[in-house]
Amino acid sequence: MYGFIEKRMKALDITAQDLAAKLNISTSTISRFLNGKNELKFETLFELIQFLFDEKEQPKVCKFYFLRLNNKRNIKCALEYFATNNGMNEVKNIAEREIEDATADLKELLYLYDLYCRMICSKENVTSIVEEKNNNNATFRTLEAQAFLSVAKLYVGALVGNYQFIYAGKDDAFKKVSQLEDGYFKTSLYNRVSELMIRTSLYYNDRTSAKKYIEGIQKNLTSYYYKAAALYYSAKMDYMDSYDNSYECLKKALELCESIEAEEQIILIKDSGIPLLNLYYGKIENHCDISSSPEYIQAYYYFNLGKVEKAKELVMQYPKLNSPFYHYAKGIIFDDINSYWLSFLTFKNQGEIHHLDLPMDKLIEKGVPQEAFDHVLSTRGKAISSSSFF
Repeated sequence: MYGFIEKRMKALDITAQDLAAKLNISTSTISRFLNGKNELKFETLFELIQFLFDEKEQPKVCKFYFLRLNNKRNIKCALEYFATNNGMNEVKNIAEREIEDATADLKELLYLYDLYCRMICSKENVTSIVEEKNNNNATFRTLEAQAFLSVAKLYVGALVGNYQFIYAGKDDAFKKVSQLEDGYFKTSLYNRVSELMIRTSLYYNDRTSAKKYIEGIQKNLTSYYYKAAALYYSAKMDYMDSYDNSYECLKKALELCESIEAEEQIILIKDSGIPLLNLYYGKIENHCDISSSPEYIQAYYYFNLGKVEKAKELVMQYPKLNSPFYHYAKGIIFDDINSYWLSFLTFKNQGEIHHLDLPMDKLIEKGVPQEAFDHVLSTRGKAISSSSFF
């Protein structure tokens, strides 16, 4: 069972004493773990894996060990780990394995993680499900369940692009999480709220707050998924200012997503994120294969190569597509002020306010005064849809 770690220790010439010193635990504790006689504390096991393995390897090793944990506290942490690392099937596997003999407090979390999976995978409204349970006189007694529920409710706002809902609920979520025992579970819930607040801060163009939440996630690794998200949002924030920073962040985010097989995010970065960045900065030489990218990105690409008619043909294949980057590309290709305005308004309505400078610069070149933008931005409501990482 413990072959991964033992083989890596041998390859790196690391002893049990070395590990014990690194992890600040006794040599006998490490030895019993390596002999299969006991489990390490979840946080210690996670730290051990990060110490011994490259980041690309870590998710595979984590999956192997975390699925085999039996200690109740460790199981709770494993549920949270898999729920935040594209591991909904693993969450279900643990729930099915544990539900029959689970203690009352673990059963509460198993129920809530099942609820969370249903919400994320099938977009069910978590609030209605919880109300149904409460109408049957069932309540959530443990602080862990209450904290998890307060965080899970915020995802209702995320799924429909209601950032006001997330902002209004963040204080209650942070308060309930703060009451938990220090450790992985608590830190991961903090990171969940932080990721949601990155989206919310960017929607309100509050880059200072967004950077603060990004730094918090990067400082306390609990999820490769959220680390990738932090890198993705960092790239978007640097989009207009630094090609190198944005490109490196997108590359690292892509590597993490590939390591946890997050297919939607892989496609988002490979087919849209990196190609758009390269095209914006005129890095045509960095394109290997543009054929899998959306037609408007291909159109932008051919336009930059001077193949204007080909670009026009591609961009007009989907005239009703409501993507801000589509409208922006169309504006450039046709030198069309209406397309720039549509790009500006769609960025605003989809919560991508940090990209407004793209169409704004073009509109200003065409003589649109700053007052026109200020008037539009003075009214912000619920986002029409979310083009966020998750």
